[in-house]
Amino acid sequence: MNVRTHVMVGLVVSILLLFFHKEIGLFYVTILFLSSVLIDVDHYIFYAYITGDWSLKRAYYAFVNLEESNNKKQLLLFHGVECWIVLLMLTCLHSLFIYVCIGVALHIILDLLFMFDKGMSLFPKLSQIFVYLDTKHQIEDFK
Repeated sequence: MNVRTHVMVGLVVSILLLFFHKEIGLFYVTILFLSSVLIDVDHYIFYAYITGDWSLKRAYYAFVNLEESNNKKQLLLFHGVECWIVLLMLTCLHSLFIYVCIGVALHIILDLLFMFDKGMSLFPKLSQIFVYLDTKHQIEDFK
């Protein structure tokens, strides 16, 4: 999904949350917003690791092209249930992680809606371990 969409929806949800629940405060709403967008840093990590190229611009265009080809089989560390498990455990340590979880959930919901609309498999959002096992022979094709 387009980064701009994640930014706009994250911003609108954050503003609405702050407006209707002022007691949450600007700090936690900012955490929610940032986590709804910055979860996509794993796209960049994947690109840089696989290609050895640290250009953010080339990584962005590589994923735009990949998205347009309906091929969503890349290993994205923060997009699977494994990340959710860790985040949910961290909520026991500090309430900040509740807002990280909400931001990540917002991001994943938008991704799932986009993938469903495009007729894409929702499988890559299930588990990154399963994605790796299913596609480890294809990961080199990304280069």
